[in-house]
Amino acid sequence: MKFFTLSKPISQHLLVLALAVLLILLPLTVTANSDEKNRLKQIQTEIKKLRREVDETRETRKTTQQQLGRIEKQIGSLHQDLRKTQQQKEQEQQKIDRLNQQQAASKTRSNKHLSVLKELIQLRHRQGEQGQLKLLLSQQNINAIGRNSHYLRHFNAAQLETINTLNNELTNLQALEQQGRERQQQLTKTEQQLNKQQQQLNREQQQRKQLLSSINAQLRSKESQLRQLLENAKALEQLIQQIKPQDKQRLTQSSKFSTLKGKLPWPTNGKLSAKFGQPRHLGKLNWEGVVIDAPMGNNVRAVADGNVVFADWIRGYGLLLIIDHGQEYLTLYGQNQSLNKQVGDTVEQNEVISTVGNSGGNSTPGLYFELRKKGKPINPQRWCRGSRPG
Repeated sequence: MKFFTLSKPISQHLLVLALAVLLILLPLTVTANSDEKNRLKQIQTEIKKLRREVDETRETRKTTQQQLGRIEKQIGSLHQDLRKTQQQKEQEQQKIDRLNQQQAASKTRSNKHLSVLKELIQLRHRQGEQGQLKLLLSQQNINAIGRNSHYLRHFNAAQLETINTLNNELTNLQALEQQGRERQQQLTKTEQQLNKQQQQLNREQQQRKQLLSSINAQLRSKESQLRQLLENAKALEQLIQQIKPQDKQRLTQSSKFSTLKGKLPWPTNGKLSAKFGQPRHLGKLNWEGVVIDAPMGNNVRAVADGNVVFADWIRGYGLLLIIDHGQEYLTLYGQNQSLNKQVGDTVEQNEVISTVGNSGGNSTPGLYFELRKKGKPINPQRWCRGSRPG
């Protein structure tokens, strides 16, 4: 049996044609593979660039938040210093006012004594030494002579006493005037210190304003804002988990916290701008406490006896103070302007613990207030007297 075979010339032509086709297609295949590799390299480069930008953005946000925390803590300290200096100024002014009253009273007494002394000197000048001697010798009765002699000694003694009293009063007046000058100098120094603190506070507040603009620029999209809020909430949850229940012997409340439901005072007066459980952002996050709109610097008071277990700055909540009331109940006071208490301090119900502010990057002043049991948020409106503060 014979197989069909191509003649030599035809097979040679087909072979040459096949080689030609391969020679044409081979560069195209190599070129296509090369283009794919280049595109892949470009994509990988873009991915690395995006990752680097994301890391840089995250690091920038972290650094900016740290700067904000440092500035807001400094602002809180400056507000405390300002209040103390203002109190010193008021005390100095009160002392000056009292000294002025004492000086006025001393001058009145001095003028009285001076008037009496003038009258005595004028009377003595009119009578003269010889007149007094004639008055003494003109009496024939020995008893009358004795009486006149007694009156003359009393007159001289009264004159000396008036002089001594006037001298003492003038000395006292000079001392009061010296004290007044010293107090006035101290008041001037206090006012200068107050002005310096106010100028520093203005600089810090201006720097805070610039930082907030930077933060807002970083959080333009709603998604990034939501992510920031979620990160803030997570940081607070981690903080709460780290707080250990206080020893019962350290807690000083007169009654168990669980018996105070519906009886607690609100921590400050104002208007509720956010209520417990309300949607907070894009419907994906709810308020776990309440926000009380109140004037900047208003006093914030503890709602019950307890111990301070946290007093520092935390992102999103600003200057935050947490009080342990026993029975695994905690109250949280955020966005403060300044904190008056430190960790370990014992506080009583209605004691001033902080002042209302807008720390944590907030634009308006108010107090963020939370109530927690075993780490879980519970509705403050069910625990505080009345449905809203004030």
